[in-house]
Amino acid sequence: MEPEILEKIGLTRGEAKVYLALLDLGQSTTGPIVEKSSVSTSKTYKILKRLEKKGLVSHIIIRNIAHWNAANPKRIMELLEEQEKEIIKRKNEIEKILPKLTKRLDSVKEKQQAEIYMGMKGMISVFNEETEFLIENPKEINYVIGATKEYEKYVYNFFERLEGKKDNLKLKRKFIFGEDAKGTMPFIEKSKFCEVKYIPFSSFVSINIYGNSSIISVFSEEPMFFVIKSKEIAKSFIEYFKLIWKIAKK
Repeated sequence: MEPEILEKIGLTRGEAKVYLALLDLGQSTTGPIVEKSSVSTSKTYKILKRLEKKGLVSHIIIRNIAHWNAANPKRIMELLEEQEKEIIKRKNEIEKILPKLTKRLDSVKEKQQAEIYMGMKGMISVFNEETEFLIENPKEINYVIGATKEYEKYVYNFFERLEGKKDNLKLKRKFIFGEDAKGTMPFIEKSKFCEVKYIPFSSFVSINIYGNSSIISVFSEEPMFFVIKSKEIAKSFIEYFKLIWKIAKK
């Protein structure tokens, strides 16, 4: 019999070799066991004691010398049954505490997703998703930091239509614009569902925050939109918005 078979039930390679050697030898002292198993003398005695604890060998003392006997191979089945019972016991214990472990994991580790969209199609996709969320969560506020007066015509037209749609749906928004954009977006500035304040700074980069999502928009020659889905990051951006809101002017 190959030692690998016994290794599958949890014996070490040395334990398997010693047990098989002892099965062949019958009652034996350590010398023949060492020779038969090809396991060193220094290891054999320790292995025999481990096997004895597992119930696979026993020993008697004859004239002050230990003589070892292999247990009936049926003991291997008993050992497997004991392992099976222990596995079931551990499984039941884990099943009881699994909800608590999962809850702890969720409380300290949040799944984060980041995606990049490009161009007009990307812009439509990103802001349609934003609008759909706000429709489903009408009590949520949409926060926007950053706007400039120099948008491409198609970008301007897109947001004019988008903000008109949000007005019709009575969705609440808060904007912080650069002062140079003042008066350039009446569809936002005159909306009764929007609050707008201004700061002496403008940028082609803006940040939209809604729910657990943040959109970082870069309105370069080909617009780019970085969407980050993270509760903690969205929370940080909202705190940032509130700080600027305090110093911004109407």
